[in-house]
Amino acid sequence: MGMTMRASVRSTPDGGEIRLSLAVADDAVVLTVSDNGIGIAAQALAEIFEPFALDTQALGFNGVGRGIGLAVVRALV
Repeated sequence: MGMTMRASVRSTPDGGEIRLSLAVADDAVVLTVSDNGIGIAAQALAEIFEPFALDTQALGFNGVGRGIGLAVVRALV
Protein backbone atom coordinates (compact mmCIF):
# COMPACT_ATOMS: atom_id res chain seq x y z
CA MET A 1 0.00 0.00 0.00
CA GLY A 2 2.82 2.40 0.76
CA MET A 3 3.92 2.80 -2.86
CA THR A 4 0.38 3.11 -4.10
CA MET A 5 -0.29 5.85 -1.55
CA ARG A 6 2.98 7.55 -2.48
CA ALA A 7 1.92 7.57 -6.15
CA SER A 8 -1.41 9.10 -5.17
CA VAL A 9 0.29 11.78 -3.11
CA ARG A 10 2.72 12.64 -5.92
CA SER A 11 0.02 12.85 -8.58
CA THR A 12 -2.64 14.72 -6.63
CA PRO A 13 -2.40 18.51 -6.63
CA ASP A 14 -2.43 20.57 -3.43
CA GLY A 15 -5.96 20.58 -2.06
CA GLY A 16 -6.73 17.28 -3.82
CA GLU A 17 -8.38 14.29 -2.23
CA ILE A 18 -7.03 10.80 -1.51
CA ARG A 19 -9.40 8.13 -0.16
CA LEU A 20 -8.68 4.76 1.42
CA SER A 21 -11.38 2.17 1.86
CA LEU A 22 -11.20 -1.27 3.39
CA ALA A 23 -13.76 -4.03 2.90
CA VAL A 24 -14.07 -7.73 3.62
CA ALA A 25 -15.32 -9.90 0.76
CA ASP A 26 -15.64 -13.62 1.50
CA ASP A 27 -12.20 -14.60 2.83
CA ALA A 28 -10.36 -11.60 1.38
CA VAL A 29 -9.62 -8.07 2.47
CA VAL A 30 -9.94 -5.42 -0.25
CA LEU A 31 -8.02 -2.17 0.15
CA THR A 32 -8.78 0.56 -2.36
CA VAL A 33 -6.78 3.75 -2.85
CA SER A 34 -8.41 6.44 -4.97
CA ASP A 35 -7.58 10.05 -5.68
CA ASN A 36 -8.57 12.94 -7.89
CA GLY A 37 -5.07 13.34 -9.30
CA ILE A 38 -3.96 13.33 -12.92
CA GLY A 39 -4.63 9.63 -13.55
CA ILE A 40 -2.85 7.35 -15.99
CA ALA A 41 -2.91 8.10 -19.71
CA ALA A 42 -4.89 5.54 -21.73
CA GLN A 43 -1.86 4.65 -23.87
CA ALA A 44 0.17 3.83 -20.74
CA LEU A 45 -2.35 1.38 -19.23
CA ALA A 46 -1.13 -1.68 -21.16
CA GLU A 47 2.37 -1.53 -19.70
CA ILE A 48 2.20 0.65 -16.59
CA PHE A 49 2.85 -2.31 -14.25
CA GLU A 50 6.01 -3.36 -16.12
CA PRO A 51 9.37 -2.45 -14.54
CA PHE A 52 10.67 0.98 -15.61
CA ALA A 53 7.46 1.89 -17.47
CA LEU A 54 6.82 5.62 -17.18
CA ASP A 55 3.70 7.57 -18.04
CA THR A 56 4.77 10.75 -19.82
CA GLN A 57 1.59 12.45 -18.56
CA ALA A 58 2.74 11.88 -14.96
CA LEU A 59 6.30 12.95 -15.70
CA GLY A 60 4.99 16.19 -17.17
CA PHE A 61 3.02 16.82 -13.97
CA ASN A 62 5.78 16.42 -11.40
CA GLY A 63 8.92 15.19 -13.17
CA VAL A 64 9.46 12.40 -10.65
CA GLY A 65 9.46 8.65 -10.98
CA ARG A 66 11.69 5.73 -11.80
CA GLY A 67 9.03 3.39 -13.15
CA ILE A 68 9.42 0.70 -10.52
CA GLY A 69 6.71 1.49 -7.94
CA LEU A 70 3.72 -0.13 -9.62
CA ALA A 71 5.82 -3.13 -10.72
CA VAL A 72 6.80 -3.68 -7.08
CA VAL A 73 3.19 -3.30 -5.93
CA ARG A 74 2.07 -5.90 -8.49
CA ALA A 75 4.80 -8.32 -7.34
CA LEU A 76 3.84 -7.89 -3.69
CA VAL A 77 0.15 -8.39 -4.32
